[in-house]
Amino acid sequence: MTRVAFRYFASLRESLGSTGEEAELEGGTVMDALDWLVARYGDRLIPRIFDGRNRLRREFRVLHNGVVCAPARRSKEKVSDGDEIVIVPPVAGG
Repeated sequence: MTRVAFRYFASLRESLGSTGEEAELEGGTVMDALDWLVARYGDRLIPRIFDGRNRLRREFRVLHNGVVCAPARRSKEKVSDGDEIVIVPPVAGG
């Protein structure tokens, strides 16, 4: 098992009612971490940040230990105990 920390910001924090949490993952990739979120939050999370094929919407970014993890890397990039996964929602501004 791999223990990772999730951090949530802005609209995602509001939807989940939390600034973050820790989880024990059976798999060891960033994609496994995203799958854990889908399994945990289902209908509260899927329509907000995932498309109809359970892929993270393009306007959201995933950071793995502070570095952007591109969609093509998520199923290959390994996570280790103590790593941090941050999902960054789109930012409005002007």
